Amino acid sequence: MAYFGENACRAWTKFNASASQSDSFNVSSIDDDGVGIFGVNMGDSTNTNYCVLTGYSQQKRTNPNRVLFIRRDSISNSSFDVEINIGHGGTFDVDFYFVNVMADT
Repeated sequence: MAYFGENACRAWTKFNASASQSDSFNVSSIDDDGVGIFGVNMGDSTNTNYCVLTGYSQQKRTNPNRVLFIRRDSISNSSFDVEINIGHGGTFDVDFYFVNVMADT
């Protein structure tokens, strides 16, 4: 049973480093904007006060200094960018990315 309403999941996706989605809900497309940088485009817009939960997977622990974050200047009511940085300030692709958007209607 799906729930769509106040404080519900507005969108989610699992995608790989080639921006190919394995599965999703209300994510119309993923833009590959460079190594470790992706644009997430939602099918239905929402207000800009949403919460994005992110995660990633990889084959083995190779560098614990990776940080996946949402780029603040990219947040709109229908899209945002995620970026993964490594210890020396560069970007990096991992195996899979997970994104969940929670928001009011």
